[in-house]
Amino acid sequence: MVKRGSIVFSWLAKPHSLIVTISVLFFIVFGAGYYIWQQHYDGDLKNLLSSDKTTANLLSGLLSEHQRTTIAILQAYANRPSFIEGVKEKDVAKVLIRLIQLKESNKKIDIVFVADTKGVLWLGHPFDSAPLNKNFSYRDWFKGVSKEWKPYVSSIYKRLIGTQELAIATCVPVFDKNGQPIGILANPQSVYFLTTIIRQVPLSDYTKVILVDQAGQIIYSSKFSYTGEVSSYPYFPLIQKAIQEHRGLIETEDLKKGDGKSYTTLAPMKDIGWTVIVERTGKDILRANYGHLAAIAAFSFLFFIFLSLSVFYIKKSFLLSETEKLLEMEKTLSEKEERYRTFINSTTDIVFLKDEKLRHIIVNDALLDFFGKKLEDVIGKTDFELQPEGVAESCSQTDRKALKSETILISEELTGNRIYETRKFPVRLSEDKVGVGGYVRDITERKEAEEKQKKSEEKYRSIFENAVEGIFQTIPEGQFISVNPSFVRMMGYDSPEELIKEITDLSKQVYVNTEDRLSFKKVLEEQGVIPGFETQFYRKNGSKIWVSLTARAVKNEAGKVLYYEGVAEDITSRKQAEESLKSSLREKEILIREIHHRVKNNLSVILGLLSLQADKIETAEQAVAAFQKSRDRIYSMALVHQRLYEKTDLSCIDMEHYIYDISSKLKDIYAPDRNIIIESNAKDVVLDINTAIPVGLILNELITNAMKYAFPDNREGSVTLSLSLQDTSLCLSVADNGIGLPEEIRGDTFGMELINLLTSQIDGTLDIQRDKGTRFTITFPCPDTEE
Repeated sequence: MVKRGSIVFSWLAKPHSLIVTISVLFFIVFGAGYYIWQQHYDGDLKNLLSSDKTTANLLSGLLSEHQRTTIAILQAYANRPSFIEGVKEKDVAKVLIRLIQLKESNKKIDIVFVADTKGVLWLGHPFDSAPLNKNFSYRDWFKGVSKEWKPYVSSIYKRLIGTQELAIATCVPVFDKNGQPIGILANPQSVYFLTTIIRQVPLSDYTKVILVDQAGQIIYSSKFSYTGEVSSYPYFPLIQKAIQEHRGLIETEDLKKGDGKSYTTLAPMKDIGWTVIVERTGKDILRANYGHLAAIAAFSFLFFIFLSLSVFYIKKSFLLSETEKLLEMEKTLSEKEERYRTFINSTTDIVFLKDEKLRHIIVNDALLDFFGKKLEDVIGKTDFELQPEGVAESCSQTDRKALKSETILISEELTGNRIYETRKFPVRLSEDKVGVGGYVRDITERKEAEEKQKKSEEKYRSIFENAVEGIFQTIPEGQFISVNPSFVRMMGYDSPEELIKEITDLSKQVYVNTEDRLSFKKVLEEQGVIPGFETQFYRKNGSKIWVSLTARAVKNEAGKVLYYEGVAEDITSRKQAEESLKSSLREKEILIREIHHRVKNNLSVILGLLSLQADKIETAEQAVAAFQKSRDRIYSMALVHQRLYEKTDLSCIDMEHYIYDISSKLKDIYAPDRNIIIESNAKDVVLDINTAIPVGLILNELITNAMKYAFPDNREGSVTLSLSLQDTSLCLSVADNGIGLPEEIRGDTFGMELINLLTSQIDGTLDIQRDKGTRFTITFPCPDTEE
């Protein structure tokens, strides 16, 4: 050791060695000073930007809270019945009283006015008469609130009266009892009022605050001078882009001065669309660090002088013995310190001990890693020399409390984005000196886990409270222990507490069939779960509903059932639909049997007609004619069924359309190219199938005869068909203006026999007139048929 020191001193004694040593010390000292200043500058920049973010968020919160408070106050008055009535009737006296009360009871509100749903301002307090009865539908405040009829905070605008200062308007819609908008209640606020709110927040040096509205217009600015005119923020497109990209900080070249960097911190107010902007230029931050730069430069210079003098001193001194003693003492202290350091470095927690002046005298590696410094840079330093001023002040306050405390002082502190739990306690250093010892543990992960658990519980509670299905928990003895609002509504109660209190026996008070409760419990205890168990419940008012239960049994480790929990769904509508479907099926079965019965009867009629016709056939020509007539008769019967089944009501036939169809068909068959006009009239006459078929057969016979025989030699003519109601009887008339029915044809032909037979079947009477053609008139009782 001595020999090595002698070599050093000998080297210093050589020529030019002192100049080299001092030069090296100069670059080292001032290089270290610049490095320290640069680190401080970077740290200060980070802290200032963090402060700007806090300032922006604080201003955003204050302004948002102010607007929410204003909206809540306006809504409270807008919902008052007397105010609503006055606005609806445009009763100036009634509404003005409420506006006066609103202003007197809320000192923050200076002016209020009321406009109708078209934007016409018809009342204000206190207010100049100039804007009254003017239409302001072009204003942003009217467009904003009337767009969805919700509360709205407008963009900045220039007032039309008084000093014509700039203002913003907070508006709420006024609704009538039916929920229809009938007007707008608004509070125009001067920008000077907002300025007082903004100035409540302390700002650091060189900080520029700007507040812009949703349209990018400046509401307040400590950067731009106030002109009294609405002006746009020149960098609003950059601000909008940054907000869309969820960036809270924009770092750009200073657009105003053309040099240096500019740091813009954003805090958007999403509920009203405004944005708080905090600006700071790189030059401002540099100016704020001039003092520190000067201090470091002075310290570096003094330190350099000190080192230079020391070099001179060392060169002149040969205190080798003292140097050896110091080295020996250093060794002893190092060994002791190593034992301490080995002990305190065995934990990941930060460990420290401060003297009575709160200077660090013992620290572990965890604290050095936290500061990012070496041991020699921390020992002997206070927190004010190692941490930002705000953090250092907080640490100093808890240190002083710990010095006075007799127990361990526990606190939680947020540093950056990490949460630390700090335990501080007094430590006696000597008889008359007391220091502060402490442990600091990073509990961020634990706090995040606690927060996640809290959110999970809140999420479960939200699902439970807002579920559409009813959710319940019951004990085997038959009492509810918890139910959600949907279950309460399903059972007709007002609250979960009322339902749980009033229902003490599920099997008697809830289950319509008490055996269902026993079956429900048995399945759960044997199988543990039960899906889709359908039963009936009594509601609070005594009415019954069908429910579908899906539940499970919750058991303890010993297998004992603690409680049942599950979901209940109201399936009353589904059950009613099932019953309606069953009833409809029964009706359709009856309808099918009726159709079968009708078809059988009609086939019997056809068989009878064919049998009667067969008796009259003697030649092949008669057989062909008989076949054609049978075809027409069957068509007349089929047409009845066609008309019948085209309707949803299968009990009656509209005869007007039926007569038109059958007459048109027969004309197409027997007189397709002849000029024979058919006129029919049976309006509002309907017949049941039992009457309609014989009437249709009669019409078939009479229309066919008219077509074939009434107009020989292609004569022109007309056939008139009529079916009308006369008192309690119906009158069927078929008339033509042809050659007339010969006297010798009376009742001996098959057609006449069939007409007479069908007339008797419907209890009718037949009358034949041969004057100027032929008219058949059949009168028969009106059947009991409903439309």
